[in-house]
Order: sequence, then C-alpha cells, then structure tokens
Amino acid sequence: MDDNLPRRLPVYLLDAGTARVDVDGPALRVEHAERAPARYPVSRIHRVISQARHHWSASATRLCLEHRLPVIFVDEAGDLLGSLQPARSRNEPLGDAVGRLAWEPGGGERLDNWVRNEHLRRIHAHADTERDRGARELARRLGAPAPDGPRARSRPEATVHAAMRGLAEALLQDRGLDTRYPLPGGGWWDLAGRLAGFGVLEWQLTTGALVEQGRLEAEVALDFLHRHIADRESGMVKALDRLEQVAREAGQAWP
Repeated sequence: MDDNLPRRLPVYLLDAGTARVDVDGPALRVEHAERAPARYPVSRIHRVISQARHHWSASATRLCLEHRLPVIFVDEAGDLLGSLQPARSRNEPLGDAVGRLAWEPGGGERLDNWVRNEHLRRIHAHADTERDRGARELARRLGAPAPDGPRARSRPEATVHAAMRGLAEALLQDRGLDTRYPLPGGGWWDLAGRLAGFGVLEWQLTTGALVEQGRLEAEVALDFLHRHIADRESGMVKALDRLEQVAREAGQAWP
C-alpha cells in the first residue's frame, strides 16, 4: 500500500434528525435540513454507518456498491437493522471452517467458549492495569454477556455500538468472510455481532466510569473512537486469528 495515499475513514451518519444521502460526482452528498450539505469523496471512505431513518437514493447505494463500500444501517440504540454489502470476490478457508463449526454437533459450544475466552482476555488485561478493586469489579460486571433483544441505550452508548458493528462488518468483508453463519436448529450465529461486542467491551472498560456518571457525550465518544479505532480493529483481527485456531482444532477431530 502506498503510504502517501490518504487514509480511508469511516463515515458516521448518526446525527439526530433526518438526512438525505445522494450522489455528487464521485462523492456522497449528505443534506441536513438544519446545516450545510456535507460531501464525502468515495476514495476517502472505508465504510458508512447510517441511521436507518436517513433517506438514501438509488444512485448513492449503487455508488457504494461499485466502490465496494459496505453500508451498515442501525436503529436509535445502535443495533444492526441490515447492511448493504458488495459482492464477495473470494471465499476464505476460515469462513468455510467457521461455517462447518457452527453446523457440526458440539460446534456451538466451542464457539461460545471462544466468545467467553475473548471476554475474559479483555477483562483480565484491563484489570491488570488497574490498581483499585472498584475498577476490577466494574470490569467483571461489564464483561457479563449482554441480554438478548433490543435495549435502551444512551446516545454515547448507541454511537459506540453502531461504530463497532460497522467496523466488524467491514473487517469481515475485507477478509472475505460472512457476517453470520447458519445453525442446525435454525437461526444464525452472528460473527460480526460477536466481534462488535468485543470492541464495545474494550470501550466500556476504558470509559466505564464516565458512562456510569453520565459525563460522556456522543461527540466525545465519537472522538474517542476516531483516536482509538485502530486498537479496536487490531483486537478484532487477533480474535479472528484465535477463532481460526479453534476451527482448525475442531476440524482435526471431525471424521
């Protein structure tokens, strides 16, 4: 990669109110009723995370597909509603292995153990850097599995959940992996959701006190993400590497 090329960045369309997303040459044009239009050249975009209430033109969605830009649509709580993904150009062995792992008897337990170990890895890493007991207690509480179904979140929490989901979906797209895999009893195993959860947990462990005190604004949360997004992405990549090891070990035990 040419280091002189401008870095491609995520675009977050998570503001309150409704916007229209259209095309302006080789760029996305975002029009808000209460502010000047914003223009985002597609050559500078890595992914788009958008509130589902915004109005997208067909030309804007086509431009993203042509330039292989995933668009992730979320609700007000930051939970995924759907995504626009370019056609995958390749199938990766890891994707095939994860798909088989999700389908095979006992595979779900192995996947659950991987998720649990990734949570514990992050909690212990955080606790090792904290001296007071209160921080370790907070880490353990935040590491508990999230309840199923939608939940109410503050605007900063929703912003972070949406951003982490967008990062996970784009990372899997870049690596030629599916975002979810079918389960034998029906339903899906949401790989992107698990990766996003790891990023959210890391953010919670870092800023948990501010969240508890209601002192973290959505704009501050977004600024924090911009400054630390590379660390969250690196954590997801390492988690995928460990998932590959789990899938490889399971594959050796299959007939």
